[in-house]
Amino acid sequence: FSDPKAYDVLTLWIMGTYMYWAFDSYPYIHLSGTPDSGKSRVQRLSSCLTFNGYFTESISNSSIFRYVEDMRASLHIDEQEFLATGTISETVSILNSGYHKAGNATRQESYTDKDGNKKFMTVSFTTYSPKMLSGIGGLDKTLRTRSISIPMKPTTDKQFSRREVMQDDPQWQTLRDELYLWALHAFDDVMLCYSEVKDQDIDIKNRMWQKYHVLLTLAYYFKKMVPSAPIY
Repeated sequence: FSDPKAYDVLTLWIMGTYMYWAFDSYPYIHLSGTPDSGKSRVQRLSSCLTFNGYFTESISNSSIFRYVEDMRASLHIDEQEFLATGTISETVSILNSGYHKAGNATRQESYTDKDGNKKFMTVSFTTYSPKMLSGIGGLDKTLRTRSISIPMKPTTDKQFSRREVMQDDPQWQTLRDELYLWALHAFDDVMLCYSEVKDQDIDIKNRMWQKYHVLLTLAYYFKKMVPSAPIY
């Protein structure tokens, strides 16, 4: 990473996915950088640690909200260069709505009634879930306001450049179990911090506040748990 603070940001973001539904909004992470800068590797690593993490390099519009609706998944969408275009595609619209708890996609779903007649009904799907995006280019300007950008650069250290993320390694399940237990035990305290941090003297407001509120909450929580921690 170009900035070492990215390690703290990603750690807090990953842990927060285990209680994201309790927050009003949850920021996206956008990894940017040249080829071979490790974006896909970070995506795979994060998908192994996040709540119901799912990594994909290709996903349809409807699959985004259906997967979120069914699995409450933390989506990791890799190399999606179309997100940088100025054209407001349906995918970008779905993603723009999915950072906030109220985000949804409404569709007409077909079904067959008891007499065998095909009919339609209106169904609303939630689009709200943590999402990590990556690509060489930037993002749609609206999507940028919902994302924390983390620039990356290629490493010159062969030891790091040759590391692979083994997604079927059983250690990931062990770590996810520990994170889930942490979320169960820490939930009330984190929610208290979520309210208390609003009264802190922090010069952030409007959409920027909305984007960083969760991470500031978790940093504040860990500062209270370990006062010597330099994270907040």
